[in-house]
Amino acid sequence: LDISFQIVGTSGHIVGYRPGTLHVVSSTRSETIQLPVVDPFETELQSFVSALNSGRAAQVDGKDGILAQAIIAAAKRSSDTKQPVAFNSV
Repeated sequence: LDISFQIVGTSGHIVGYRPGTLHVVSSTRSETIQLPVVDPFETELQSFVSALNSGRAAQVDGKDGILAQAIIAAAKRSSDTKQPVAFNSV
């Protein structure tokens, strides 16, 4: 199996495996969740076009992009230092 990501918190952890499996573990449960496999770029593009056509706001905005970049930077810092990095959302 190819581990895509792992998120560790104070109450448990989540491990994501490709192509669509999440393994959620906490002190009270352990569960494996199968997710539908979708092309994220296609899904985002369809949502954007739908927002344009309907005149409503896009589901993902600039703030979401900034938050995603901050998460990536924290993950990189953690990888570089081999230490956990505290992260607070903006």
